[in-house]
Amino acid sequence: MPATAYQASTPGNPPQILGPLSGGGEVPEGEPVHLELRIAPPGDLQVQWFKDGVALSAGSRYNTMCERGLASLDVIYTIPEDSGTYFCVISNPYGHAQSEAVPVNVIPEIDPSQDHVDVHSADLYQATSAPTKEYERDQRSQPKSAPHFTQQPVISSSDVLEGEPVRIEAYLNTTSDSTLQVDWMKNGQPVGTGSRFNAVLDRGLIVLEIGYCLAEDSGLYVCVATNALGHTESQPVELRCQPEERIVTKSILDQQSINHLKQLEEPGEDYDYMINSTVQGIPPSFKANLEPSSVQVSEDEPVIFSVPVDCGNGDRLVIEWKRDGQVVKTGSRITGRLELGIASLKIHYAQPNDTGAYTCHVSTEYGSADCGPSNLLCEATGSIIAASQLPGDKEKGLLAIEAIEANLHAPRGTVWEDDSPHEAPVIIQQPQLVGEIEEGTAIHFDVQVEPAADPSLIVEWFKSGNLLTSGTRFKVAYERGLAILDLLYTIPEDSGEYWCRVENKA
Repeated sequence: MPATAYQASTPGNPPQILGPLSGGGEVPEGEPVHLELRIAPPGDLQVQWFKDGVALSAGSRYNTMCERGLASLDVIYTIPEDSGTYFCVISNPYGHAQSEAVPVNVIPEIDPSQDHVDVHSADLYQATSAPTKEYERDQRSQPKSAPHFTQQPVISSSDVLEGEPVRIEAYLNTTSDSTLQVDWMKNGQPVGTGSRFNAVLDRGLIVLEIGYCLAEDSGLYVCVATNALGHTESQPVELRCQPEERIVTKSILDQQSINHLKQLEEPGEDYDYMINSTVQGIPPSFKANLEPSSVQVSEDEPVIFSVPVDCGNGDRLVIEWKRDGQVVKTGSRITGRLELGIASLKIHYAQPNDTGAYTCHVSTEYGSADCGPSNLLCEATGSIIAASQLPGDKEKGLLAIEAIEANLHAPRGTVWEDDSPHEAPVIIQQPQLVGEIEEGTAIHFDVQVEPAADPSLIVEWFKSGNLLTSGTRFKVAYERGLAILDLLYTIPEDSGEYWCRVENKA
């Protein structure tokens, strides 16, 4: 009984079997058999029944059901050929699970292998009884004629959209024929039964129900009825299922707009591809002097130096500000920037130790330049307290603080060598399967790694063999033993296999 795959747009859990497969055992010929299995989760699942490792085909003697966390198989009446080992396989886009197998033994009404039956009796039994005992329970259920349709199949709707239900009905002349077998065919192949398909035979009424259609369900459907006296086929009915368009691949722009965009993207006639040509490097330079040329401020007042810069055509531009020949360290109080060709240095509140001659140095791979100096004089007013406020011996207190800071910032020596990792990292939680999703959906992958507090741990994410880095749509992070990859929104080019690699010094 072929099962059907379901699509999911968000990560989920694989199915689980909550208990053993119940039913089976020995049953007399003609009696029903009921097998059932508790499963989870009770949502969209694929249900497939097997006998002796072969998938069961659809027929009038088999009824399958999957609802409210319970999957069941009913054999309405049994024949000796039903003996075997039965098991069930359930699956969804995130995994599958297989139940334990249970045996079913159908006891024939007459057993020709009994010890007290001699060879002559056995031959007589096989010659007289075997042809009539294959699909009947007793002589009273013998068919009187070959089956024929009193009403040809009628479909509820020939043209449906993907996801809509369909029902096909037909009527047979027989109602109490134990040898009757009904099969549904699609394009000459047996129709699968499962959570989407349900075949019913009740007192001459034959029904095929499709819970919701998929595009691959389109085709010609024929009902085949067979009994001990012959078989017949119904007239075909056609089902056409229109697939749902999930991803828009056509442009919403008109042809004139598309042609205009192509013209903008294509290079013009004057475009120089510069193949094997050497670029003439232009070094940076200053267009004017540093402003102001000199400035005098009081303590806690702001100061701004600016100078126009021609950066040339270099790629590795570096701008440094110097005071009395020493590089000025920038931070929250002193900030530097380059915007619209203007290099500037801002001292948000000046201190007496900021006094000196300031210059700007600019460099690229093609050269460097220095501007003329600008003098700054900052007068102390006492508004900023720079002296230590520690109680007691201030010098000893400052020395103690400096010693603590020196130990904190000192490089690791032999004392820290034992903190290196002693074993390779281990992934204790794999990323979840995603399956098929719609374009634009956000995806989240995470991997649990041990040891979590390893400073030498390196985490890398790959897609189809290519290393991924953080960008506009990709966010890569690692925190407290959790390696994370987030796709803020997906496009068709993101399809592929994703995996994570972790390594350390061990």
